[in-house]
Amino acid sequence: MRSCATPDSWRQRTADLSRLKCIAKHLPDLRSFYTRDITLNHNSAMINARMLRRNATPEEMQLWMLLRGRQFYGFKFRRQLAIGPYIVDFACHKARLIVELDGGQHADQLEYDLSRTAFLKAKGWDVLRFWNNALRESEEGVLMTILARLQARTLAGKSIGSDYMP
Repeated sequence: MRSCATPDSWRQRTADLSRLKCIAKHLPDLRSFYTRDITLNHNSAMINARMLRRNATPEEMQLWMLLRGRQFYGFKFRRQLAIGPYIVDFACHKARLIVELDGGQHADQLEYDLSRTAFLKAKGWDVLRFWNNALRESEEGVLMTILARLQARTLAGKSIGSDYMP
């Protein structure tokens, strides 16, 4: 026979739960203690990605509005995605394609961008780079270039890409 829980037993369980939560707040997270370096690197990349999403340039927002929600020929893109130690502007996982919008600061950091691109290519990603002014001047040209690369990657890999092609 099952016993019914009385209001007093519920109060006791709630009080016990509150005490456990209070104790848990003050104990170190053992998992992150043992994997501290990995966790800190991953967490800092995630925090940076969130910050970049919140502080996107007008060009990044413009391109995101065109790529988001599978509305670009059925391809799903993510923005400000952490891949290894780097954060990329836009990435399509299935086609393994990264789209980068570069502002004026990238003219001064060519070596960094080359090493970053080499790392991403070694991980199997293809990287497309556009200057911000290229998007402002020729939005359609940028989109057609992205679509052509997505289709090429889809045809090359057969298992990657989208089922929807108009």
